[in-house]
Parts: sequence; C-alpha cells; structure tokens
Amino acid sequence: MLGFDRIYRVPIVFLFVLLSQCITEFDPELNAVNTKLVVDGLITDQPGPYQVRITYSAPYNNTEAFAGSPAQAKVYIKSDSGEDELLKYTSNGFFTTQATGIQGIVGRQYWLTIVLPNGTTYESIPELLQAAPEIDTVYTEYQELNAGFLRGKFKVFLDTYDPAESANYYRWSWTHYITEEICGYTYEFQSPFLIKIPWGCCEPCWTKSKCVGCINIGSDKFINGRKLAGQHLVDVPYNSLDPYYLLIEQQSLTKSAYEYWGKIRSQVSNSGGAFDTPPIAIKGNLKNHNDPNEPVLGYFGASSIQYKSHYVDRRSIGKIPFGQPKAVQVPQRFCKPCLESFFNTSKRPLGWID
Repeated sequence: MLGFDRIYRVPIVFLFVLLSQCITEFDPELNAVNTKLVVDGLITDQPGPYQVRITYSAPYNNTEAFAGSPAQAKVYIKSDSGEDELLKYTSNGFFTTQATGIQGIVGRQYWLTIVLPNGTTYESIPELLQAAPEIDTVYTEYQELNAGFLRGKFKVFLDTYDPAESANYYRWSWTHYITEEICGYTYEFQSPFLIKIPWGCCEPCWTKSKCVGCINIGSDKFINGRKLAGQHLVDVPYNSLDPYYLLIEQQSLTKSAYEYWGKIRSQVSNSGGAFDTPPIAIKGNLKNHNDPNEPVLGYFGASSIQYKSHYVDRRSIGKIPFGQPKAVQVPQRFCKPCLESFFNTSKRPLGWID
C-alpha cells in the first residue's frame, strides 16, 4: 500500500503545479460604453434644500478621465399635486432645490425627471411619502473592552412603536456634533519659519460627522403594531469623559426602497469568499423613457423623518478612559465666521446643551 500511495501522489502534485501555471487573470476590457447613469437623492417632509447627485459609474479597471464624472442635465423634482421644481447645479454632480422651494408632504407622491443635453429623459417611479412614527426611547449599554487604546464602548439603541394600520419600513441614521474651536488659519512668516496660526470662531460653531454609507434598515414584518425594541444604532467610544451628542434620525421607507437598500446591504456585506454571490449592478427605481432595458443605478426616495437628540453620559462608568484628549487652546485675538459645509454648521443642533 505504501508504494501505491507514492505512485499516485507525485502525478497529483505535478498536476496542481501545471494547472497553477495556466491561470490567466480575466480582464473584461470595459470602456466608456459600460458606464451607467448613477442617481442618489431624497425628498423629505423636513425643510429643504434637498440634494440630488447624478454621475456616471466608473467601469471596472478603468483609468479614463470620464470615470465617475458628474453628469450635465436638467433635473426636476415633481409631485402628484402638480409641483415642479428645476434644481440648480452646484458642483461635483450635485443639484439642489431652493431653500424655500418644494417640500415633501406626507401622503403625496414624488418623482425625479432627468433630461440630458441630447434629449434622453430618465424618470423615477413615483414614491409615496409615508409618515414615520416618533422615536420613543434612546438608551445605551456599556461594554468593557480593555483593548489597545480603548477602555470600552457604549452601544446605543432605540425603541419605537410601530403603527398597526399598514406595513412599515424604516431606515436609521445619526449625526454626531461637537463644538468647533477653530474656524480658520492664517500663515505668518517668522524668520526662518512659516507659522500656522489658528483663528477662533466669531460665533457658535459645530463640527458634524454623519453616518455616511450606513445601511441600517428594518421592517415591522414580525412586530406589526407592537414595540420595535433594541434597534442598534452606533457604538460610541469611551475615550473621553465629555458627553457625546447624537442627533438620531428615523426615516420611513417604501417597500421598494426597503428592498433596494436590502440588496445593497447584502452586496456590501459580502466577505469575498469563494462561495459568495458575485457582485452585480443593482438597478434602482429610474428608467430611460426610450429604452426601459437600460440599467440605471441608484435611487430617488421620499421619506418622513423623526428626530431625537441624545447625550451619552460617559461619566457614569467610574473608571478613567484611556487617552483623554487635551483641550485645544486657540488665541482669542483672532476669529473667523463659521462657514456652512458638509462638516460644519452654525445652526444650533436640536436639544444641544451648553
């Protein structure tokens, strides 16, 4: 038996070596023809302005300049009540409504119309803006870690009561705000160095960090009309004794939007193993008027939003966190205004306590 085993082991090893030398990387040679229109936008029952971003997808392994470039177009948000607003192009593919323009109303339907310079027209399937119930309770649970530079973390949860009248679908998000101490810099030459000088803020200012790319969704499939309890939102690091402010959002979704984001979440969470489902381009709710078979990526949605502010009390643990950050000292003789941006705002956050 020993000799038989040796006779067959050598050819099998040789076969594997031979096959490994014959593997060639597959390159689909995608080009501009493979680019697709990508749309991302949302109208809500909260005051605008609202943003819609329209770009072209970047083909696999593509290095051309057009890849992921913004699209030039006329963009309209319309409603079943006859409202019709032309959005203004700002930059980087973003189109924006007027601050006093169209605003979502519960019970109405909204859709997006896109007209390219060559006349090609795309339109989204109308979305019914459904009411979102209020957030009932937000609470935390502390988890000890003692790992690396982090002593622990606070797991943040919410409870809400689901309406029984209809099927409901949800998406949750959050924004963290912190007081901003520096609103700009100037540079002075003090021989032989160029000195960077921070300027304080002439008015209250906050830095905000959003839950960008989070796909935290749920439905009332198993709890219709009852309490939706223990929905996990975010983990807050225990790296400071300062209270940690969160503005939490609970959005209503249509069934179509819920299924779309569920597919996106499933694809994003793929581990890349040998038996994972291969990634595919997930079609959204937009179609080409003249070519319904053209794949259009992204989604234009309509949501009601309920907000709730919450402070995570990080003084309740009774242990000092690792690496308490030091306060920033800013010269008071200089100040600049707080400029509104994706990362900063002078608008006081809901429920903020000085």
